[in-house]
Amino acid sequence: MLALFALSLWAAEAEPNYAEARAAFEAGIRAMDEGQARQAILHFRRSYELRPSPPAQFNLGMSCAKANEHVCAVPHLLAYQELTPLPAGAQRALADALPYVARLTVASAAAITIDDVPCASPCSRVLQPGRHVVGFSWATQSTEQRLTLPAGSDRKLSFEIPPPTVTPDLPPPPPPAALTSEAPKDSGIGRPLWVG
Repeated sequence: MLALFALSLWAAEAEPNYAEARAAFEAGIRAMDEGQARQAILHFRRSYELRPSPPAQFNLGMSCAKANEHVCAVPHLLAYQELTPLPAGAQRALADALPYVARLTVASAAAITIDDVPCASPCSRVLQPGRHVVGFSWATQSTEQRLTLPAGSDRKLSFEIPPPTVTPDLPPPPPPAALTSEAPKDSGIGRPLWVG
């Protein structure tokens, strides 16, 4: 069992960016220990970007909560909670942050953007309360919906792509009148008159 654990550690250390991610993670721990939550956010975010891991995500969420950056804290703590139950302190941090954010979930077969940032369906975002624009695009068409999301809201939105507009079959135009090759005749009013 110990050999398997050592092998997994060795494999992790052989991953690209492992050393840099680990150094950023440890710098985040030191910053949190020193009460520098905003500095810890930078380190944990860097660690998570280099090597996404549950510990980096959890610590990023907790450092965001400590800094009252609720829009940062909520998605990371919710994502961690999907993997394993949150410790009591993290549950409190999440409960304290939720009333200050707006959550939006959008589903559609169309391409989705929220405030011009692309998002795959079903798209779930934690946002600052206030005005937002949800865009939908498909084929050669697009539309948008403007929303005002209050603090503490959890809004769900769906958009169905409208069926293509079908133009009714129109009868073909009548054939043109037959043309003749006769020369015009004088109509008596000074203008020639074509007679066919």
